[in-house]
Amino acid sequence: MYELSAFRDKIRAEKDTATYDELAEKYPVNRWHLWMLVTQDDYRPTNEICDKLDIVRDVPVTPVNGRPIPAGAQVLMAQFCECGRAFIPNTPKRKKCFICSKYRGKK
Repeated sequence: MYELSAFRDKIRAEKDTATYDELAEKYPVNRWHLWMLVTQDDYRPTNEICDKLDIVRDVPVTPVNGRPIPAGAQVLMAQFCECGRAFIPNTPKRKKCFICSKYRGKK
């Protein structure tokens, strides 16, 4: 999987020797998307195009509560387990993820 900027650089390098039609034959997308990737730095392809071109889908996130968001986390209140997974605790006492420490039910 490519980062968007790395893929953009790769397409720009290939564009020096090939036309957009030739690039469209090589990559499974419309040549318009390739043209946008080469010419527009602020162009963000859709998730479908990212999947076809094997580009990592990422979204810039701005924290609103001042706390940093851990890489790989899906929500603001995520914590990291000892194993490295991000998880959302269901109680303040939970220190491990649900894979490392399964829910045992009521006592």
